[in-house]
Amino acid sequence: RSTLFPYTTLFRSSIGLKRCKTIEEQLVFLDKNIKYAKSWAITDTINHSLKKCSFDLFWEFFLSHYQNEHIYIRRFSYIFGLMFYKDKRILTIFDYLSESDEYMVMMAEAWLLSSIAIEYPQQVFELLKKLGDQKLKLKTISKICDSLRFSDAQKEHFKSLRSN
Repeated sequence: RSTLFPYTTLFRSSIGLKRCKTIEEQLVFLDKNIKYAKSWAITDTINHSLKKCSFDLFWEFFLSHYQNEHIYIRRFSYIFGLMFYKDKRILTIFDYLSESDEYMVMMAEAWLLSSIAIEYPQQVFELLKKLGDQKLKLKTISKICDSLRFSDAQKEHFKSLRSN
């Protein structure tokens, strides 16, 4: 049972989300149930079950969850932002990065930043330049370098920040 728990929870959360008729109902469902997430496998797949969402609804959800004590709630608040990496308003998330020591949260932040860099590379570059030697900076650069969505020149440009 213990090894299947994350997958049973994933299945149940997916079914629960699909039963909701609107994105607003889904967000209420998540608000009540995401605290049961005990794995990245759950938080990282929720976006696939969500109905179309406005940036304003995402932002409201993000602001009420990104500082939650539960690691996977905080992780999901950043993962949810992946839906909006092309929307210029996502750049406001820079002011809300937690620079968390929690590996799962920091990885979600790095994933989101590397996705935002696809559309807004200079803004992400400038942010990373300000971060110093933080783990978030290094992990974001690593994710950018692992991605096929960046040219070799862009990857080298971001790698130049490692030595700074």
